Amino acid sequence: MIENIALIIYIVGMSAMILLALFGRVDITVMFIVSLIPLQNVLYRMHLFPMGKDLVDIVLAAMIIGWIVRSVIKHETILEPTPLNTLLIVMAVYTYFSLWQGAFYLNEPAPLSASNLRLQTWKNYMILPLIYFLTVNNIKTTTQMKWLLLFMALTTLIMDYYTIKQIMWSPSLASRDKLIGTTMWLGPNQVAAFYIQCIFILIGLLLTWKDFAMRVMMFILLAVSMYVMLFMYSRGAYVALITGMLAISIIRIRALILPLILLLMFWQAILPKTVIDRIKETHTEEGALDSSSRHRLELWEESLSIFQENPITGVGFDVIYHRGLLGRFKDTHNIFMKVLAEEGIIGALIFIALFWKALASGYRLYRDADDEFLKGLGLGFAACVVGTLTTNMFGDRWTFMQIIVYFWVILGMVQRGLIINTVNSEQLTVNNEG
Repeated sequence: MIENIALIIYIVGMSAMILLALFGRVDITVMFIVSLIPLQNVLYRMHLFPMGKDLVDIVLAAMIIGWIVRSVIKHETILEPTPLNTLLIVMAVYTYFSLWQGAFYLNEPAPLSASNLRLQTWKNYMILPLIYFLTVNNIKTTTQMKWLLLFMALTTLIMDYYTIKQIMWSPSLASRDKLIGTTMWLGPNQVAAFYIQCIFILIGLLLTWKDFAMRVMMFILLAVSMYVMLFMYSRGAYVALITGMLAISIIRIRALILPLILLLMFWQAILPKTVIDRIKETHTEEGALDSSSRHRLELWEESLSIFQENPITGVGFDVIYHRGLLGRFKDTHNIFMKVLAEEGIIGALIFIALFWKALASGYRLYRDADDEFLKGLGLGFAACVVGTLTTNMFGDRWTFMQIIVYFWVILGMVQRGLIINTVNSEQLTVNNEG
């Protein structure tokens, strides 16, 4: 009986999302799909239902059709001009070229079949810039942005529920591998990287948005997110929190530097014991690096060796996972090393340019926006970019859709915020001249 009810809810919900998308209400389906992607435990259960495994792809296809058809019917610009459009198209084309290069390198069949694992990985990676385009071209007002953020906050609360239960069940450092949140098969470091993004967006909005009710809700969500991030025991996330807060202090509150210095000086007297123990694990009692840190250095050295095989274009997209590094390790544990080895100098320059444009966009929105909500969104995203850069220095937190999807959505909203701000400024100029 329960299974039948779940099936009915699934069919009705999926049908409603597809129809809404096809009839042009892509804004609503963006809220749905973005909220669902981090909940991999929910998506996994949908695999039991008809087309459940392809749910995200089906809804995204409907969204693309609805977006294009609505734009044509209403004589709207299909692709809103933004500073990232050309770069993202170049990234898509170059990574697909790199995918073919990897096939030659691995002596595999051409990446044309839907069953090709590396093609599937590339397709999933390309969903992220697609979500950016869907957001910036369909979430057009600050009201829609606020609703989208509300849906994302509700998803984060669901993740909080699952993750806090796991923390309570596995409170010791020895059992931290069980802290996977709603990701199903990722680990605490990836989950912590997700929360770093949420934390900085919330801090940015709290510092500028004056709506009292919203500030209370954001403060509660921030406190819970900080708690979860802290007890993921991710040293990379701890460093990211410091670097992101440093960015906020430079951009907005210079006086924040002093508390950061005090935290760095007296962290052993402030932080919980288990967190202190985790940080101390970086070095053994003899002063040597722990095994995890040593392996990372070894992997980075191996990555540089692979990079030297073909420094211009790399060995090919997603080659390292299939080739393997140092026995059981199949990742560089540093996204920059991974991009450099697989995509070469060209891919690395594209990757760095993306982060630079993202950071510049957030800062520009904070600096130029008159709307306090948009200003906070820009500030929070600028810090989020710095935090995301930091977490990715300790592992790949970039290619996992459930971890990084919020980054791309906020990036889309920031670009839309810049468009809104430009239109408002032009309208104000016209009014003044009139």
